[in-house]
Amino acid sequence: MLALLGLQEATQLFGLSSQQNLSAVVRQGRFASADYRLSGSPLWLLDTLIEAAPDIRAKSRTVVWAIVPQVEAALRQGRYTGPGSVIVPRGPAAAKAR
Repeated sequence: MLALLGLQEATQLFGLSSQQNLSAVVRQGRFASADYRLSGSPLWLLDTLIEAAPDIRAKSRTVVWAIVPQVEAALRQGRYTGPGSVIVPRGPAAAKAR
Protein backbone atom coordinates (compact mmCIF):
# COMPACT_ATOMS: atom_id res chain seq x y z
CA MET A 1 0.00 0.00 0.00
CA LEU A 2 1.25 3.46 -0.89
CA ALA A 3 0.99 5.87 2.06
CA LEU A 4 0.82 9.62 1.49
CA LEU A 5 1.54 11.79 4.53
CA GLY A 6 0.78 15.38 5.36
CA LEU A 7 2.09 17.38 8.30
CA GLN A 8 -0.22 15.68 10.81
CA GLU A 9 0.78 12.16 9.85
CA ALA A 10 4.48 13.08 9.64
CA THR A 11 4.24 14.58 13.14
CA GLN A 12 2.91 11.26 14.42
CA LEU A 13 5.44 9.21 12.42
CA PHE A 14 8.32 11.01 14.16
CA GLY A 15 6.60 11.07 17.55
CA LEU A 16 6.68 14.85 17.77
CA SER A 17 4.56 16.63 20.35
CA SER A 18 3.63 19.53 18.08
CA GLN A 19 2.92 19.98 14.39
CA GLN A 20 4.36 23.51 14.71
CA ASN A 21 7.84 22.04 15.31
CA LEU A 22 7.63 20.09 12.06
CA SER A 23 6.15 23.03 10.14
CA ALA A 24 9.06 25.24 11.18
CA VAL A 25 11.64 22.66 10.08
CA VAL A 26 9.85 22.25 6.73
CA ARG A 27 9.75 26.05 6.19
CA GLN A 28 13.45 26.32 7.02
CA GLY A 29 14.30 23.69 4.39
CA ARG A 30 15.75 21.25 6.93
CA PHE A 31 13.26 18.47 6.15
CA ALA A 32 12.77 16.14 3.20
CA SER A 33 11.51 17.83 0.05
CA ALA A 34 7.81 17.25 -0.50
CA ASP A 35 6.89 14.67 -3.13
CA TYR A 36 3.67 16.56 -3.87
CA ARG A 37 1.86 19.77 -2.94
CA LEU A 38 -1.88 20.11 -2.54
CA SER A 39 -3.22 23.62 -2.10
CA GLY A 40 0.24 24.69 -0.97
CA SER A 41 0.55 21.96 1.67
CA PRO A 42 3.46 19.52 1.46
CA LEU A 43 2.79 15.80 1.05
CA TRP A 44 5.33 13.01 1.30
CA LEU A 45 5.40 9.35 0.43
CA LEU A 46 6.06 7.28 3.54
CA ASP A 47 9.22 5.80 2.01
CA THR A 48 10.55 9.30 1.30
CA LEU A 49 10.41 10.14 5.00
CA ILE A 50 11.80 6.79 6.12
CA GLU A 51 14.76 7.18 3.75
CA ALA A 52 15.30 10.83 4.79
CA ALA A 53 15.16 10.13 8.55
CA PRO A 54 18.93 9.65 9.06
CA ASP A 55 19.69 12.94 7.28
CA ILE A 56 16.94 14.75 9.22
CA ARG A 57 18.39 13.37 12.47
CA ALA A 58 21.89 14.50 11.50
CA LYS A 59 20.70 18.09 10.90
CA SER A 60 18.89 18.37 14.24
CA ARG A 61 20.46 19.71 17.39
CA THR A 62 17.53 19.43 19.77
CA VAL A 63 14.73 17.20 18.41
CA VAL A 64 15.07 13.42 18.32
CA TRP A 65 13.72 12.35 14.92
CA ALA A 66 12.91 8.73 15.72
CA ILE A 67 10.43 6.78 13.61
CA VAL A 68 7.55 5.40 15.71
CA PRO A 69 7.34 1.76 14.55
CA GLN A 70 3.61 1.41 15.36
CA VAL A 71 2.74 4.46 13.25
CA GLU A 72 4.91 3.28 10.37
CA ALA A 73 3.27 -0.17 10.46
CA ALA A 74 -0.25 1.30 10.58
CA LEU A 75 0.51 3.56 7.61
CA ARG A 76 1.99 0.70 5.60
CA GLN A 77 -0.96 -1.58 6.36
CA GLY A 78 -3.60 1.07 5.64
CA ARG A 79 -4.95 1.00 9.19
CA TYR A 80 -3.67 4.35 10.46
CA THR A 81 -6.45 6.18 12.33
CA GLY A 82 -4.50 8.99 14.00
CA PRO A 83 -4.45 12.72 13.27
CA GLY A 84 -4.74 13.46 9.57
CA SER A 85 -6.42 10.15 8.73
CA VAL A 86 -9.76 11.81 7.94
CA ILE A 87 -10.25 14.56 5.39
CA VAL A 88 -12.27 17.28 7.08
CA PRO A 89 -14.23 19.60 4.78
CA ARG A 90 -13.19 23.24 5.11
CA GLY A 91 -14.29 26.48 3.53
CA PRO A 92 -17.27 26.35 1.14
CA ALA A 93 -17.30 22.53 1.28
CA ALA A 94 -17.80 22.63 5.06
CA ALA A 95 -20.71 25.07 4.71
CA LYS A 96 -22.43 22.71 2.25
CA ALA A 97 -21.90 19.74 4.58
CA ARG A 98 -23.85 21.38 7.42
